[in-house]
Amino acid sequence: MSDKPIIGTLNEKSVHAFLKSRFEQYSDSHEIRVGRFIADIVGENGIIEIQTGAFENLKKKLEAFLSVGRVTIVYPVVIKTTIYNVETKRKYASPKKKNKFSFLSEAYKIREFLQNENLHFVLVLLTVIENRSGKGREAVKLNRLPNEIIDEITLNSLDDWRIFTDGLPEIFSQKDFSAHSGLFGMYAWGALQTLLSLGLAAETDKKGRTKQYKIC
Repeated sequence: MSDKPIIGTLNEKSVHAFLKSRFEQYSDSHEIRVGRFIADIVGENGIIEIQTGAFENLKKKLEAFLSVGRVTIVYPVVIKTTIYNVETKRKYASPKKKNKFSFLSEAYKIREFLQNENLHFVLVLLTVIENRSGKGREAVKLNRLPNEIIDEITLNSLDDWRIFTDGLPEIFSQKDFSAHSGLFGMYAWGALQTLLSLGLAAETDKKGRTKQYKIC
């Protein structure tokens, strides 16, 4: 899926619903029971789960699904949100933004599964329009509509994950990693721990009291 279509104002009520239809257009393949759990999609490409966050909630599902076969987690990365107030007709950009590194913070929560050969990921980088009603802090979110898909990143093998270390110095600190990723605090820490758990980075000699890491 390398195209970058303008989605516009499709009658999708959520990013989740849109992606489910994008990855499997046939509704008969949606919401299929696999053991004790319901999978978003079951088709010729195995099990597909659309997960917008809270990866810790996937653990029991993954234990069950990975024993069956191929599992792909589709993670939408909202890189830009345009807020539109349907009453005032005012439109403005939300200061909240994510990038591909935001995925690493979530992936840390399921790090014990990341090297399972049956587990794959697709990161969908997209923009959304968030419709609101009301004024000021009392404004109520009505829906969140996909607007444009900017890119898709597929992680099928360990080498694919090296997109997260490309551009880092050979020896780096967490501060360097924050500058590289745009993540800070607990999010940067979690993302870095994901790289360590995958063996793509490792601790090396400290520089003074500062931990240092190296690319592997």
